[in-house]
Amino acid sequence: MLAKFSAHRFLAQCRALHAFNSTELICLHAPWSRGRSELSLFRTVDMASRSVTLSALDTPSSAEGIDHVSDRLSRLAAGPFPLVAPKAAAVLVPLFEDNDGVVRVLLTQRSANLSSHKGEVCLPGGKRDPEDADDVQCALREAQEELGLEPSSVQVIAQLPPFISKHKLSVTPVIGKIKTMKALTPNPSEVNAVFDMPLAAFLEDVPSHTSKDAEWQGIQYRLHYFEYNNFLVWGLTAAILIQVAQDAFGRSTDFLELTPGSRPYHQLFFNGERLLWRATQPL
Repeated sequence: MLAKFSAHRFLAQCRALHAFNSTELICLHAPWSRGRSELSLFRTVDMASRSVTLSALDTPSSAEGIDHVSDRLSRLAAGPFPLVAPKAAAVLVPLFEDNDGVVRVLLTQRSANLSSHKGEVCLPGGKRDPEDADDVQCALREAQEELGLEPSSVQVIAQLPPFISKHKLSVTPVIGKIKTMKALTPNPSEVNAVFDMPLAAFLEDVPSHTSKDAEWQGIQYRLHYFEYNNFLVWGLTAAILIQVAQDAFGRSTDFLELTPGSRPYHQLFFNGERLLWRATQPL
């Protein structure tokens, strides 16, 4: 759990963070507003324009802290799981608790200069390298390369069965708890911005959440979109975080997650020729 700290210590930590060419993240989960309303603050600094955005966010309804969430997630079935596409990848779902006891997830916005998923919000991760022993090592390596997040600062809690990406990658979510929040040093060639949001936001039926029904090779499914302080979380990242939030808090979404008569997106797999539901996958 992140230690609570005073306003003076908080400001000192902010000044100690390292700036980098593209974007600097400064976590401002400050407990200054007690007595008025419980608010969490964060600031994203665009180093190119030096513009600063300061936002106040309502504490989400799911009040369980990181210890309860970690305990529940640790009871999930352990991996590794069968791939759902020929090529393997992994993402880290980095969770931490702010000073108001709210469980939050760290996200990135990819650089506009990348060849794929440019400018999109995603979780740190990527394709598994031959040197990676497993999905956990892949996710931790990618998070270190993208964010400067040291593997030793992350406690791996659980893995989810893999999701298939639109580029037909088998993407395994590795859920980790950040034990010590230190200054991040994002790689500007890969990352345009870093931000965090309450994990419970992926369960709540609020105006900032919308959805759209889509079809992929004859398979009906529902795309979810979550707007958050000028960032848009959608597609595979949203699908993963909806599942993580349900498992973490032990409840279903307040909105209709699925297209009527359909199944969760994470049950899809690619057999090399076409998409199928995972229930029909041969062993």
